[in-house]
Amino acid sequence: LLGGIDLLQIHNMAGWQAVLPCLAELRAAGRIRAVGVTHYDPASFGAIEAAIETGIPDVIQIPLNLMERNAERRLLPLARERGLGMLVMTPIQPLFQRGELLRRLRGIDLAPFRPYGVTDAGSLCLKYLLSKHADLVLLPATSREERVQSNAAVSGAPAMPPDLIARLEREVGAS
Repeated sequence: LLGGIDLLQIHNMAGWQAVLPCLAELRAAGRIRAVGVTHYDPASFGAIEAAIETGIPDVIQIPLNLMERNAERRLLPLARERGLGMLVMTPIQPLFQRGELLRRLRGIDLAPFRPYGVTDAGSLCLKYLLSKHADLVLLPATSREERVQSNAAVSGAPAMPPDLIARLEREVGAS
């Protein structure tokens, strides 16, 4: 697909009913490789589900983290059933509750998580998702080199066991 676009996404589901068929035509013509839909607000997951039902999207991008887990119940099962790619925005901190998650993580002893590559709260959030959902592509954002290093460190480490994942969810008070 030399000179083409690998992934073209509809963000915030704006005008998706009109745009999605156009993207399908571009994909069929070889101009784009994959079509995606995304929204940052779980209140819009119904629109993402409706778009998935058209059979057009290849990829979804959704918020998922220790404090925002609605996608686990609604979108991830549907996306897996349809064989869609799954990108995760805000894996380290919720868009609208950044401070709250960090406050909850402050009291957690990181020692039990260190064998899994965890060095700080951010890498703990990433390792949690990688351990719980190995089929996701995480999109952590940072402008600090040291965070890039700690984020990358969790990728080669073993997955956390289910009991440690459940413990973390209880301690953070994840819903």
